[in-house]
Amino acid sequence: MNCLQCRKTDDDTVCGTTLLLKTLHFIQQLAQDLVQQKESGLKYKSFLDFTGLDLQLFWNFYSKLHQTPREECIFAQTLLLQLLQSCFFVLTGDNKITKPTEASQSKTPGHTEAAEELYRHLCEVVDMGDSNSVPMKMLKEEVKNTLLSGAAIFFPDRQTRRHQLFTMMKNITEQEHKQSVHLAFRSLCTHFSDQDPGGLLLLPEKGVSANFDISEVLSVMDTLLLVAARECEMMMLDVAQQESGTVLSSLFWSVQGSLLSWCYLQLKGSENAAKDLAVEILKTYVGQFLSNIRTILQSLLSQYSGKTIVEKISNSVFAMATRQLVIFLLDFCTLDIPYCTLLQGFSTLIEPLKSLCSEPHKVTKDTGTTKCSETKAKLQERQRKFR
Repeated sequence: MNCLQCRKTDDDTVCGTTLLLKTLHFIQQLAQDLVQQKESGLKYKSFLDFTGLDLQLFWNFYSKLHQTPREECIFAQTLLLQLLQSCFFVLTGDNKITKPTEASQSKTPGHTEAAEELYRHLCEVVDMGDSNSVPMKMLKEEVKNTLLSGAAIFFPDRQTRRHQLFTMMKNITEQEHKQSVHLAFRSLCTHFSDQDPGGLLLLPEKGVSANFDISEVLSVMDTLLLVAARECEMMMLDVAQQESGTVLSSLFWSVQGSLLSWCYLQLKGSENAAKDLAVEILKTYVGQFLSNIRTILQSLLSQYSGKTIVEKISNSVFAMATRQLVIFLLDFCTLDIPYCTLLQGFSTLIEPLKSLCSEPHKVTKDTGTTKCSETKAKLQERQRKFR
């Protein structure tokens, strides 16, 4: 971790640039170790003082380095981004080290402005042409990592994240986008899938009101269904979905699972208002889901053979979501739900499914069994968490 000039001399003295690189590297290693200890679940002690740390400080420091095109400054930018990633849990308040007053710094106007400027800059770096310079390649890779894991930083509040994700969903599967757009979409999907699946639905955790408006919940699911339908159409055209298909599948799995798990818990409870609301959501959503399935199947069957459709969309988001929904509904069988209404909805799929299977097609050995087993295992794991 020496600058280019210090590498050429045998002198014991070091210049300011070398000192900067060594110090940054040392702090980054301490922060990285702290993150690993925190994730291990064991007791840990922090050797870093996070008092006064905010995104504005990072951005000011990064901007100064960016103004100097020296190779050493590019290395320093890379180290600073690595340090920033290790400090995400501090900046979002997801830690037991900082005080609540310190964690609230992430809500200040300065933080929001710094988040916007840093996000804009990182997107520009990712979208610019490839460089043959090793330092620039390293920096660009770290910029990607920062964008992928920084949804909670660059979009500081839940409502902003929801709005940004829904805006991007409208055309993420059907248009060519810059790399930064795909990275941001993956970051937001991962955030809501892994950290905040209920953040899209905003269902009440307790004290359910009888006049709770379910239209917002159903609107969220309708958006996901429309995106899943477009993905099927693009898959039939052999248009590569890059990474968006994978993260969309994970997002749909988490959000639909969160919705159905919430309904299950309300139906198992003792509050009549909550039960009635859960029944209404379940009945309406299942009808909404089956209607979308029927529409997309009828549309595809009018253009392609059943064999081609099965081969093309067997790994689609819709295929995964259908398996998950059916397995969830099997667990609902012991509860007080409108069975006849749900069965009538499923009966509308009989004809499209007959047409889909009207000609023989080769299915990869054990594919169906494997997919169902994987889905069931994930479902059982989710239910254990809720219990």
